[in-house]
Amino acid sequence: MRKPILIFTAIFAGIVFPFGHAYTFLIRYLIMAILFLAFLDLRVSHKSIQREHIWVVLLNLLLPLVFFIILYPLNDTVAMVAFVIAVSPTAANGPIIADLLRIDVRYVTLSVLLTSISVAFLIPFILPQLMEVSQKIDVSAVLFPVFILVFIPLLIAQLIRYGSSRIHQKLLAFKGIGFYLFITNVFIA
Repeated sequence: MRKPILIFTAIFAGIVFPFGHAYTFLIRYLIMAILFLAFLDLRVSHKSIQREHIWVVLLNLLLPLVFFIILYPLNDTVAMVAFVIAVSPTAANGPIIADLLRIDVRYVTLSVLLTSISVAFLIPFILPQLMEVSQKIDVSAVLFPVFILVFIPLLIAQLIRYGSSRIHQKLLAFKGIGFYLFITNVFIA
């Protein structure tokens, strides 16, 4: 019960002490640290992917298109905003929330990985079709930030996992810190 209270406390503190915005540059690095801790437990293999993961990815891409199609006749700007909000990949903080709710953290962590990859690869091709702009979206401009945010922590975590079981075990003891990094991000945001 203490953790949900901390989330609301961080929100309240952010409202009462609005100086957190000065530290927004830290959010990216805190998310990377959160993902690193979550990826320490992740076994990456094709056997890890379940049918439900494919559904998560498909829904992550199809539902925004449905919202866009429904809203476009009413207001093209609202349709585009709804698309962009809905297409955002599974939250990087998903593993923290999964742990808080006592659901399968590995499942959620793999969902974060898969949705981030699929959205980063497909959005540069989908957006020009929806927008009335002839300018092409640079795939690398979308892919590179995702690569840094998701794949760097994944790569480091997997290198440690398979390179040094002693360091891996010591780092696993710090997994609980991920929640407090999340709380810090909530305050800053």
